[in-house]
Amino acid sequence: MRLHETPIPWIWNRGPVGRLLKIAHIAMRRELEALTRQAGLTATQWSALGVLYHFPGVTNSDLETILNIERPSVTSLIQGMERKGWVARREHPTDARSRQIFLTEEGKKLAEETLHFAETVDRRALRNFSDEEEALLRSLLEKLARNLMD
Repeated sequence: MRLHETPIPWIWNRGPVGRLLKIAHIAMRRELEALTRQAGLTATQWSALGVLYHFPGVTNSDLETILNIERPSVTSLIQGMERKGWVARREHPTDARSRQIFLTEEGKKLAEETLHFAETVDRRALRNFSDEEEALLRSLLEKLARNLMD
C-alpha cells in the first residue's frame, strides 16, 4: 500500500499566505500562457511588448527591472524579438553605453492585438468578485507587497 493513495483535500484557509499566492499566480499564469501561445508569443515576450508599447525607448537595464528577469534573459529576449522583427534597438541619445529599444510597426500591431490578454485573465479570475471585493483584494495585495519591499 502506497502512502497517499487518495489525494489529500486542500484546505484553502490553512497554511502560509505565500502558498496560496503561489497557487493563484500559477493559475493566472497558465491562463495567460494559453492566450499568448495562441498568438505565437511567450508570456515574457508579451510582457515585454506591453512595456515597450507603453514606454518606448526603455533600455535592457530598464526591462531587467520592470520584468524582474536576469540580464542574460533580457538580452536573449530582445535578440529573439529583434529577429522576429518586433523591436529595433537604437543608440541612446545621452548614454553611449546604452541602447534604447522600440517597437517596430509589426511589434506595435502585435502589442495592440494582444493588450487585452491581461484584462481577459483578470475578468476570469475575478468573475465571482463584487467590485468591493476586487478593490479590497487589490488594496491588500498592494499592502502585502509594500510590507515586503520596505
